[in-house]
Amino acid sequence: MPILRKTKLLLLDEHASQSAPKIAKEVLSSIRKLRDLLRIVWSLRTECEVTLELANNLRTSQ
Repeated sequence: MPILRKTKLLLLDEHASQSAPKIAKEVLSSIRKLRDLLRIVWSLRTECEVTLELANNLRTSQ
């Protein structure tokens, strides 16, 4: 492997090890945001199911 390429890889590796905690925090933050969005979607899904059930009950009672 050419020396310049090897040096570049070593520098990239050093940079990655320094930025790993920052990346981990960003990943955790993204996971938390996704979890919150999933809770909202699940809540909306439940509300839609209840609304559909009520609509079906109204339709069949008429």
